[in-house]
Amino acid sequence: MWRVSKTVNGRKFYAYGYPLTQAWEKLNRKSFGVISGVFGELSESSRVDELAEHYIAQRANDGKLSSRKHSERILRTYVVPHLGRLTLDKVTPADVSGMMRTLGLKGGRNGRKLSPQTANHAKKESSAIFDWAVKRDLMKRNPASDDFVKSLKVEKTVRAMTQEEWLEVKEHSKHEPLRVLIETAVKTGLRRGELLALTWDDLKLDSKRPTLTVRRTIQRISDHGFVLTSPKTKLSRRTLDLHPALVKDLIAYRKSQDEKRKTLSASGMKWGEMFPKDRWVFANGIGNPIEGNYFGKELKRITDEAGVGSWTPHELRHTCASFAIASGVHLKELQEFLGHSSIKETADTYAFLYPASRVETTMKIGDFADGKSFDQR
Repeated sequence: MWRVSKTVNGRKFYAYGYPLTQAWEKLNRKSFGVISGVFGELSESSRVDELAEHYIAQRANDGKLSSRKHSERILRTYVVPHLGRLTLDKVTPADVSGMMRTLGLKGGRNGRKLSPQTANHAKKESSAIFDWAVKRDLMKRNPASDDFVKSLKVEKTVRAMTQEEWLEVKEHSKHEPLRVLIETAVKTGLRRGELLALTWDDLKLDSKRPTLTVRRTIQRISDHGFVLTSPKTKLSRRTLDLHPALVKDLIAYRKSQDEKRKTLSASGMKWGEMFPKDRWVFANGIGNPIEGNYFGKELKRITDEAGVGSWTPHELRHTCASFAIASGVHLKELQEFLGHSSIKETADTYAFLYPASRVETTMKIGDFADGKSFDQR
């Protein structure tokens, strides 16, 4: 490994590499990047908070807005307060481990401890900015990489309604404005953003084979309002067949919505003024998208009043998966139905709901080994 150095405009720069030509290439690239401002005047002696701000600025147009905002929030809320004053040449894996330990003990609001998952998010985002710095020869190594700091173990908890609980909610929500939305959530397993992004063009209710197509997702982001993006993964773009009872509900709901739209137009008001080209399936009283938080609060109220406790929109998705498993749906079919990126994700999330299937598998294998055919069972 060669170590080379040079002074430019009174500043001394160092770089390491092998062979020697690689070391000089890295040194020239680094000195040019710093002096020309390409790296925003960052150097090994810059602080982590400076690195974080430059990283955020550099990614201003990368990827999804929601992902960038999440990354920005984690960096500014958790990483910078703990590592921000350290210089890039002084950050160690012990500092990152210390950050995670502190977050786990008292990193949340009012000094409460954070969940392991949030601490892992802080590690992930710190690793991202350090990796960004390493690629620009501003750091020799990434002190937050998995080689040095392991993520905390996160216990996945998945809660789903029983059939009895769901029937209580179904009965109680008969006259609720969000009844069809809740029913659609349980019978399709769509994520909250996927549900609220549906337009009537995504539904084929009048065909011989009624379907619903997931094309996008919607969420409200502070300072940006409603933002439409592509679904979570490639496999999240999917078309689902609809149950006849749900089709009937949706057709009646569409008719009711059309009547509201005509009444509103007759009074001189515009329907769906926020997105005039889209006709949302689940719209508020003036035709604009329903707020995700509003859906969550109303669902909590409805389930509480039904006597089954508080439930979230995402737990309706888990309920759908639970019902699918109880009905004998295989894991691969469930993966495609829910739009998971891999069957491993489905298995990791819902494998514990398959005990009855495992018993059945045991019986089938044992019976076949004893010479019985499936016809004899």
